[in-house]
Amino acid sequence: MATSGSSPSSPKRQRVAEAPPAGTDKLMSLPAEILDRILAQVPFQKLVRTCCLSRAWRRRWESVTKLRIELPPGSSARVLWRCAPPVHGFHAVPDIRKRDIYRAARWLRALARRGVRELTLRFVPSSAVSRPCRLLGPALFSCAALVRLHLEHCYMPPAPQGFSGLPNLVSLTLIHVLLMFVGGGAQLESLIAAAPRLDELNFHDVFSITTVSDDEDHNVETRAIRATNLRKLVLSILGPIDNACRVAEALPMLEEAYISIDCLLGTQDFVDTFERIATVNKLWFISLDETVKVDEISRNC
Repeated sequence: MATSGSSPSSPKRQRVAEAPPAGTDKLMSLPAEILDRILAQVPFQKLVRTCCLSRAWRRRWESVTKLRIELPPGSSARVLWRCAPPVHGFHAVPDIRKRDIYRAARWLRALARRGVRELTLRFVPSSAVSRPCRLLGPALFSCAALVRLHLEHCYMPPAPQGFSGLPNLVSLTLIHVLLMFVGGGAQLESLIAAAPRLDELNFHDVFSITTVSDDEDHNVETRAIRATNLRKLVLSILGPIDNACRVAEALPMLEEAYISIDCLLGTQDFVDTFERIATVNKLWFISLDETVKVDEISRNC
């Protein structure tokens, strides 16, 4: 009497019979365009590890375009040089306290050559850094294909001579960003003006301080926001120090605005700001001054 293990209808035997021949790679047999779309959805670090699957997979990931790359702190720039252009997005949270401040410059050089379209660098602040380094190198200004730029807790360097802006820029977010050189305010103003498609602008404590005297008085360069196609504006100046950022003209396309400018309370600049965003559909006004009332603002504007 035959045992169940030797029966021709055994599920185990059926699974063995249905298994594909050794060496068959169904994924690699897909059309290259379809396989690229699949691989582009794989998290970047896992995608790179596919090089270990077989000889055929060894460099397959290097031909995948439009990648969204998220690197952990401490990652080398070498892997970025192996990516196929264009790179759709890059996101990293470097640590200022470690050697990431030097790696960021190398990342930018590689990303500029790979035509990166969306760039996010969110540096982790550290009180242990007494003398800040220039964290971003000039390669930032070679990323001419940028559509979205998001920088946090860093210093923006001077643009090289002949820099004409980022004409494809649609979204610009600067949070705790300093421009510590003469002409920093003018550079930022030109960057905005040279982006005709810009529709989202987020300025949160952005300073272009040229000098700091012994009595802690700051010489601040005024920078004007001129962006007629802007649809969303976040303008936040926390604390008593004025960063001289001003809405210089009416923003007729503006739909949303988040405004926090306590340092301008009681000034004509405060009133002018709200007059120039009068067509906004949604307005959030945030004040740390408990004496400020929204109805008083509306009467003054």
